[in-house]
Amino acid sequence: MTLGYRLLRRFWRQGLASEGARELIRHAFDDLGLSRVFAETMAVNTASRATMNSVGLHYQRTLQM
Repeated sequence: MTLGYRLLRRFWRQGLASEGARELIRHAFDDLGLSRVFAETMAVNTASRATMNSVGLHYQRTLQM
């Protein structure tokens, strides 16, 4: 399962990304029975990294491309 999203700037900092991420994580574990969820973002995207952290995801490593 993959999730991608972009929000218009006027909708930033309203909790929409966190709300969506929490529901996706709930769905993955509760409805689909998955045992792990992975997320990724660009290293410079500190807002997305903060959102991931706020929903319980933890930084593991930076991949070099």
